[in-house]
Amino acid sequence: IQVNKKKEFIEELSKTSFIDSVKNGTDKNELRKSSEVYFNDSELKEYFDGYHYVYFISDEFKEKFGEEKLTPFLKELGVEDKPRRIENEGKEERSKLRDNTGHARDINQIDYEYEGLDNFIKQMTINKSCLLWKLLLKNIENLSSWAAQKFFEGELKWEYRGGNTRSFEANFTKTIRQQAWLVDKNNNFRKPSDIILSELPDNYI
Repeated sequence: IQVNKKKEFIEELSKTSFIDSVKNGTDKNELRKSSEVYFNDSELKEYFDGYHYVYFISDEFKEKFGEEKLTPFLKELGVEDKPRRIENEGKEERSKLRDNTGHARDINQIDYEYEGLDNFIKQMTINKSCLLWKLLLKNIENLSSWAAQKFFEGELKWEYRGGNTRSFEANFTKTIRQQAWLVDKNNNFRKPSDIILSELPDNYI
């Protein structure tokens, strides 16, 4: 019973704008929901540099409640220590995804962006390249291999003699495949398809 009460409490609290936060690039404090806020660690600050659409927990909020107890509680509420995967409506050609198979009606099509990625890619440096690598790994480190693969995919669901599902490359996955953001041992930027693991320097953990 206590487990259910805790779950209900967390669900209710996550709907409430109660976290004292600062919008990136400003000194203006606002109360935001946990799903809208990031921890203000140095890696996320660097990743979101120049991207003014995210909020970080204020220093005053951390000092008031104590970081040691506050951090695990806020993580449970949904405050993130890595960039979020943002859901949006997919724009892939649906008939192509269905391979022109039978179709009664579409149920939904879900695609994903990686928050701040387009802004980050434009500022790419060797250090930022390693940071993106690290953050992407952080997103999937606690997932099974199947779930990790699904993290990089969108999904189309449609109805025809029962339910049907087809996965496709998420929009942010296309970006990290098509951009030359990985750096080889000669400090040349390369696309993922143009490089093998042994050509990566040791900074890529």
